[in-house]
Amino acid sequence: MRRPRSSTPLCILLTALVACVWLNQSVGGKDWEAIRDAVYSAPAEHPLEAARYPFVFLYRRSLDERYYFETAAAMLGKPADEAVVRQMHGRMPASFDERLPPADGHWHAPYTEVAMEYPPLDLPFFVGPRLVAATFAGYGYLFGALMGLCMLGGITAAIAAARRGGCDAGGVRTRWLLASGLLVAQGALAIQRLDPIAALFLGLALYAAACRKPFALGVAMGLAGAAKLLPLLLLPVIVASDWGAYQKDRRGLALIAAGAGAALVVGFGPMLFSPRAAGVMLGFHLARGLNVESTLGIALGALRAMAGHAEAAPASFGSQNLDGAAADLLARLTAPLMLACLGALVWRLGVLASTRPAASNAARVTRITTAALAGAVVVWVTGKVLSPQYLTWSIPLVLAIPGRLGTRLAWVAILAMAVTQLYTRGFYDLVVAQAPIALATLAARQALLFGLLALAARGLDGGVEPAPAGVAA
Repeated sequence: MRRPRSSTPLCILLTALVACVWLNQSVGGKDWEAIRDAVYSAPAEHPLEAARYPFVFLYRRSLDERYYFETAAAMLGKPADEAVVRQMHGRMPASFDERLPPADGHWHAPYTEVAMEYPPLDLPFFVGPRLVAATFAGYGYLFGALMGLCMLGGITAAIAAARRGGCDAGGVRTRWLLASGLLVAQGALAIQRLDPIAALFLGLALYAAACRKPFALGVAMGLAGAAKLLPLLLLPVIVASDWGAYQKDRRGLALIAAGAGAALVVGFGPMLFSPRAAGVMLGFHLARGLNVESTLGIALGALRAMAGHAEAAPASFGSQNLDGAAADLLARLTAPLMLACLGALVWRLGVLASTRPAASNAARVTRITTAALAGAVVVWVTGKVLSPQYLTWSIPLVLAIPGRLGTRLAWVAILAMAVTQLYTRGFYDLVVAQAPIALATLAARQALLFGLLALAARGLDGGVEPAPAGVAA
């Protein structure tokens, strides 16, 4: 009797098309404005453009991509629009020089000649497409496809980790379908920023942790930190979640440290050639204010609105941040708050690993992957900056969790991403103005993130066998 063919390859193909094509279909700048003007002025004369316009609007190119395009051009000695760089950053300190070098056809070093807030590991990912693409439209498609491939790699590694945790063929197909849903829910944010690089290495790190490959775990987490800084904080969480194994074999800790150290040297090594580079990048992030989408930022905005004196959040340091003494105080409190909450999570995981060791390999993988997700959510909800693209990291994190718990977490993440896409693409101007509807939407998204954290906490008890991986939620 012939066995039925698996539909998993079709699910993988669907995810690849969503990541690299569907989310990558739109244009930006003057190209988008031309379509918009034609549709609004005479929709009957442009029926195809009118039908396409909702998707052109939903997935339109971001200012971040234009910033990558112009900054890469400046490094390559090509003509670049300095106004785009200033628009992207908004208010900046005088020490951060935004003047671009002349278009002389020569290479201009980042950090020294071209001010840069991104780590060196990210530079090839947005400078490379500029070597090929002469226009912003072509650059956008190339960059989006490259980020889509990074997402696909992270998803593949995460689902492989779930398989190590006992996920059967049905569970694998479910996760590939959920991957497509997560990408659609996150929308253009999933491929129009540099966060897919971190997502790729996070997926690889979870697979290495599931396979108990400590050196590979250290390398992957080091590269994730070298790409986006904050993911490095998840390494102690992952180690603590499998602490029983490292208590028996301390060489694993040394291998993790060696791998992470080597990756960080590779990732940040180019900065050693410029004595100013580290100061420019770290100074940028340390001086950022309280982001309007952070938990404390939402709370402060709501309190101001209820008191009858809501204040708009001006652009500064590449995002919308609140001004005032209260906002500055809360911004300073976020770092100790984040470290304290992560420390409490690490301590709790260590206690669980010592008193209630995982009953099986499946339970062990469940604890590791849910701990990583819980750690990421802690970073998001306690930090002074919560850029909406950070949620991209959750795509491999939730897909790596085996069993029904992983499926439920994926659906909560889809809801949180959908709400985020709603206000980022629909009415972000109201978020900037701190309008009541925007504050309510932000609060709803934040409540979903706290719900995601609460549900993930249930998976930390590795002493309980997870449900069969193929069972639907």
